[in-house]
Amino acid sequence: MSPAGPGEGRTAIVVLGPHRSGTSLLAGILAKLGCDLPRTLMPDTQANPKGYFESTHVMRLNDRILASLGTDWRGLEAIDRRALDRLARSEFARLAAETLGQEFAGAARPVLKDPRICLLTRFWAGALGAAGYPVAYVHTCRDPLEVAQSLLGRDGIPLEAGLRIWMRHVLEAEAATRGSPRAFTSYEGLMRDWRGQVAHLRDGLGLPMLRPDAQAEAGIDAFVSGGLHRHRSGLREMLRSDALPGHVIDTCWILERFRQGEFAAADLARLDDMRAALDAEGPGPA
Repeated sequence: MSPAGPGEGRTAIVVLGPHRSGTSLLAGILAKLGCDLPRTLMPDTQANPKGYFESTHVMRLNDRILASLGTDWRGLEAIDRRALDRLARSEFARLAAETLGQEFAGAARPVLKDPRICLLTRFWAGALGAAGYPVAYVHTCRDPLEVAQSLLGRDGIPLEAGLRIWMRHVLEAEAATRGSPRAFTSYEGLMRDWRGQVAHLRDGLGLPMLRPDAQAEAGIDAFVSGGLHRHRSGLREMLRSDALPGHVIDTCWILERFRQGEFAAADLARLDDMRAALDAEGPGPA
């Protein structure tokens, strides 16, 4: 018997977004809506005092996979997509199956989240499919200047490199999820109106289980209030300023249109052009 589709039982929700983009906020909300977190949770840190809501084992496996490809999550160079495709026939596929079994045994609605998955989306889609899960993707966006400032403060990554890391993660994840069930939200939108954003995700993905009861609403209200939003610059204000390169601003506007449910072939072509340009740039400054 084939697995049920999204909204009809077992469904894996994959959270996609660069580091410092609000993926932890989104995963935490999904957990309070009754979705299943991994068993081996990464401990909270000063950078994320409310928790990361992701698997330490998945994160370590992703680091090993990226290292085998000659890169890591900070990598600015083009990713060899043929090598990515070969991962499905490698030892890493077996390790991914074991990891999913350990972390989500018996889970009906697992939440898979690690910013590195932006670079390895197709690999994990195959692993989840082999485990019997239809996949729904949720992309979350945050002002890239806020992301770059946060990476500078946490990891000492220069702003220019931080913006390119943001672009690499966003463009790879978007391209890899075309044709699959997906929805877009934003860190700012979740902080401002998580109820509206959850309703948008629920309707867009056909996941009726993402409907909070009174207890869940109270828990999410407490979770999103205070202490989560640092390095504020305001997405709308930033997009109307000269604070960022034009291609970064173009990407933000396209993602904002996607968040509002507006998809156009011209926007997809523009994203493809920017990804090709990023590939051609090479490693750039570290």
